[in-house]
Amino acid sequence: MNTQQSFLWPKVTLHVVERHRLSVSYLNMQYGGDKTITQTINFGGKIFIASTAVHSELDFKEIVFGY
Repeated sequence: MNTQQSFLWPKVTLHVVERHRLSVSYLNMQYGGDKTITQTINFGGKIFIASTAVHSELDFKEIVFGY
């Protein structure tokens, strides 16, 4: 699946006073790809016959706040 990748993960930390910090991070991952399957499979109740071309994509986003 990993023929195309995009990955971004910036993080910012603010030191307010000694031993106190606020942080925020943002994770954005995107993967995608094309493949021809080599054997017949059943995935999620759908049957994919061998030699069928399939396209897969994954898009994941996460925002984390911390103290």
